[in-house]
Amino acid sequence: MREAGLNRYLFELATSRSGFLVHQAEPEKATEKAKDLVRMAVAKVTLLEPIQEVRLPMTQSALVVGGGIAGMNAALAWRIRASNLRDRESRTGCHGLKVKRTWSGDEVRPYIENLREQVMKHPTG
Repeated sequence: MREAGLNRYLFELATSRSGFLVHQAEPEKATEKAKDLVRMAVAKVTLLEPIQEVRLPMTQSALVVGGGIAGMNAALAWRIRASNLRDRESRTGCHGLKVKRTWSGDEVRPYIENLREQVMKHPTG
């Protein structure tokens, strides 16, 4: 379709293979099924209208809602600008700072501070 310069949305495929497999022992029924499939495809094509594809310029960006540990990690993983990281608190990572240590004994505050610094220094491009 593309090579011929035709609109690909005006195409309908009719295959009689499934009808043949169902009616292998009865070739007359297989033939009738194939004819029905072709008639249905032709009927559908008569109702099709060409669709024109439109290409629009797009800026890829996202908004991360929640500036906690998960939100900051998501922003870094998806390379999202710090300006697109939103939280109801004025400072990111606030709820995480309520936890002093992880289950393995690591301190949480240095991790959050490092994460916050990475997010804020992240390139805006």
